[in-house]
Parts: sequence; structure tokens; C-alpha cells
Amino acid sequence: MKPRSRSGSGGLLLRHLGYSVGLVLMLMALTALTLHASSNRPPQPSFTYAPSEPTINDVVTFDASGSTDPDGELVRFEWDFDGDGVWDLASGSPLAEWLYDHGGSYQVALRVTDDDGAIAIATGMIEVEEAPVAVRGELSTPIEPNRVLPGDSFEVTVRIEVHTEVSGLGLAAELPEGWRLLARENAGAAFKRSANQWLWVQGFLPGDQITVKIEVVVPGDAQPGLYEIRGYVQSFSPRFKIPIPKGLLVVQVV
Repeated sequence: MKPRSRSGSGGLLLRHLGYSVGLVLMLMALTALTLHASSNRPPQPSFTYAPSEPTINDVVTFDASGSTDPDGELVRFEWDFDGDGVWDLASGSPLAEWLYDHGGSYQVALRVTDDDGAIAIATGMIEVEEAPVAVRGELSTPIEPNRVLPGDSFEVTVRIEVHTEVSGLGLAAELPEGWRLLARENAGAAFKRSANQWLWVQGFLPGDQITVKIEVVVPGDAQPGLYEIRGYVQSFSPRFKIPIPKGLLVVQVV
């Protein structure tokens, strides 16, 4: 009698062993992923701001470069500057700038994300002081954003929102050397061309808004680089001199 062949049962055993090994390897991989995820330590956010006592006419710089991640790096920074629950700004940079339109106490929130997706949030308070007027500036240039060629002209808009009763209000603009200014909308002010100054003889009440528009002509021989239009708003009563917030009117010649 010939012995029975055992190849059928042996093949079945090998197949079972193959399935078992595959299942074990899959479970090991899932366990490794779980352990990796659970071992990811959360980041530690923190931030500072400057100036330390800002007004509504100060551009506030927030700095989260002191934030750390114990087992990786930070890849995303999100900011809620006024505590309304809306993330106002998100980027990969730890630096952010914000301009507050009204004085008061604001809760600032910083949310950071690390390279493994872990998230953490830090909050802090900032006190913003009121001012007699809020001054804002905007640029409209031929090449966006805020770029021009030598010989180009572009528009500058200055907006003044009055927060207290004022009289003897004035505006002055300061241009880079060799640049020219053409007044387009003076909002009822007397314009002194030789000094690039506007003066209002009438008084203003809280809530009044003033808009001045000017055209700036770039010299044909202007060198490439960054240039800033500066200026200030002043008043006879009450007496104050408030600069246009820095950085709002920076143009790049390309």
C-alpha cells in the first residue's frame, strides 16, 4: 500500500501560517503607529508683544519665537487678536502685526501646531489706549502688492477718524527725497503745497471721518528698494501730534 500524500494538509498549514504572520505584522505596524502618535509631546506656545503700552495708532508686533516643541518643530502659528473666537491670521512665521481700531482690553490667543499635528493654545491680555484720532493710510500702486517702477505714480489715501472734539486739525506728509506730491482730494482743507500740509479751520466732533487722497510721483532715476511715505496729524485743541502708523505706507521700487 502506498503511503498517503500529506501535501494537501501541509499546504493548508502553510497558508494558515502565512495569514497569521501577516496579521501579526499588521498589528505590529498599527501598534508602532499608535505608540508614535501617543509619544508625540504637545508644543509649548508663548508670545510677547511690543510696544508694551500701545495706542490705536501703534502697529503691535506679536512675537511667538519663544514657543517650543520638545520633540519636533513648529510649523503653523495662528492668532486671534481680539478674543472673538476667529483666527485672524495664520502663517508659518512666529511674527505677526496687528492694528487695533478701538481702545480697550483684548484677549489674544495663539495656537501653534507641530510637525506631527499636535496643537496647543496660549492666551494673554493686551491693553490698548484710545487716542483723540485714529489715523490710517493705504496705498494703491500699479504693481501689486505695493510695488512701482521708476517714473510711476501711485495713490495714497489717508483716513482720519475723530474720537474727541478737536479744532485746528492739520495733516502733513513727508516724502522720500526727490519724490513729488499732487493733492487730489483735500476734504475741505486748505493745502499748503510748499510744505505738503493740509489745515482745516473748522472743528470736528467724535465720529467725524476725513479722507485725503494724494498722488505721489516716483522719480525716473529712483533706485530699487523700499521707501516709506511718512506723516502726522496734529491739532491745536487739544494739542497732539500723532504719526501715521509705521509700515502702512511702504512702497517698493523694482
